[in-house]
Amino acid sequence: MYMDKMKIGGVVFIQTLVKENGIWRPLYTHRYTNIITDSGKEMLRDALSSGTLSPISFLGIGTGTTTVSSSDTEIEDEIFRVQYDYTAPVGTKMYFYFYVAPDEANQTWKNIGLLTADNTLFSH
Repeated sequence: MYMDKMKIGGVVFIQTLVKENGIWRPLYTHRYTNIITDSGKEMLRDALSSGTLSPISFLGIGTGTTTVSSSDTEIEDEIFRVQYDYTAPVGTKMYFYFYVAPDEANQTWKNIGLLTADNTLFSH
């Protein structure tokens, strides 16, 4: 019942960068809305009540085509996982920056998610 009242969401921006004259600039930007999973909400609940939190550490990329659900616990058909490069809190938002090299995860991405250090799927 408590999770139905918790309002939190996420947005994923994926940028393709190009280097021109030694400077990286966005070539394409794609915006996707994602959901905070039930386990992600439980993680936040526990952090508020106990002060302990397993930090978000990874971006997982999968090729599965099943519609994502708040009850998901893993990335479907995960093909690649990368640790974040840096984070940036801005106002009420938290930005996680990941870099996937051009020779990594060269398949069609169908689902992505943020995972904690203990492999809890926070968002999907």
